[in-house]
Amino acid sequence: MKKSTGSERLRTRLQVAVFAVPLVLQVLLPVSARGQEGPESRHEDDLPVATLVEVLELDLTEAPITRRVPNLVESPDGTVFVVGSTEVLVFDPDGAYRGEIGRQGDGPGEFRSLTGLGMHGDTLWTGDAMSGRVTRFLSDGSLLEIITPPPSVRGVPSFLTLAVDGSVVGNPLSMMTPGASSSPPRTVWWRWGRAEGSDAGVADTLISMVIRNSLMNIEARGGTRPLPQPFVEQEFVAVAGTEPYALAAHALGEEDDGLIVVERLHFDGARDTAVAVRYRPRRITSEDVDGVVDRMGRVLSTPFGAPEMAARPTPDIARQLRRTIDVPDHHPPLTDLVQGSGGGIWIGRESSASRRNWLIAQEGVGAVARITLADYQRPLAATDGHVWLLEPGAFDLPRIVKYRIDTP
Repeated sequence: MKKSTGSERLRTRLQVAVFAVPLVLQVLLPVSARGQEGPESRHEDDLPVATLVEVLELDLTEAPITRRVPNLVESPDGTVFVVGSTEVLVFDPDGAYRGEIGRQGDGPGEFRSLTGLGMHGDTLWTGDAMSGRVTRFLSDGSLLEIITPPPSVRGVPSFLTLAVDGSVVGNPLSMMTPGASSSPPRTVWWRWGRAEGSDAGVADTLISMVIRNSLMNIEARGGTRPLPQPFVEQEFVAVAGTEPYALAAHALGEEDDGLIVVERLHFDGARDTAVAVRYRPRRITSEDVDGVVDRMGRVLSTPFGAPEMAARPTPDIARQLRRTIDVPDHHPPLTDLVQGSGGGIWIGRESSASRRNWLIAQEGVGAVARITLADYQRPLAATDGHVWLLEPGAFDLPRIVKYRIDTP
């Protein structure tokens, strides 16, 4: 484990991350939600409103961190590991920066583009999208093992997750393209169980997904910028690696009533319902469109992914966005899905202007609370009674904060 020099930190902060904008994969799940609600399918309007109390903020002043933070994991002793671009950042339980695990490169213990991080017991694992491999470390940074699914299985590059049973779960980073297509591209979440003592093995399909065309082209800053359509109905898959299953969320909406279902996709092929909650579809207003135009225009106004700090969009960009954005009658019911540890689930609901609504659920219990966050606040990890959020901070650096969840 090492600490970066000042010049190394500067270079890291100036790097342009390849995967700075999270890709949203929209899926078609061949499962009917009706009849799977179970006895705990409460309506979201009946859920208590949770509040957050700040518990701990990580000290990032000496850490080589950028605004790109895919995820975070907290060990049982309170040590916090955060994904950087090409290293894992380590923080003491009091939030003080301790050092780094790994560095940029192609050798053992080196990374090209980290997208995954998790922990099984005292073993830390990382998923490197560009090198297509999973690396296991002890919590002190000692290298244990490198696992490389064959290219015929993984595709390059891929999101990679090391599951608790030792298998690797992955999904190719497939880019959506603007315009209509008579044959939409497909992508597959796969699970690869390697043969004992080798990198050979068999891959099983966890779920097959159709990627819908949902990008629009906007002329800005002397070039063409592809942006996702903001009001496309989506379904989500989340794989944290802490359980022997993935989660998949989809919604069935009607004019006055809808149902969100989160399923468990067990690695043995079984599927069952983890959480079901009813919701009321919300109509898209002109104020909602104004908020989306402002937010997306700010994204187009800054090259470094800090829309909350950017100037308002120019009239030309605003006109392009209003002309190009497809506006349906209702907000998409799902905007995100986070699989936490211990059965915790955060379900992203609709965004409104600069806010986003979330449902907090627990497997075996159902939805337990709802909360509204600022649109730029993003859950990184959810634990029992706590959540880690990524927020904007000073000098174009993020804040990473742990909150206690208080529910009436």
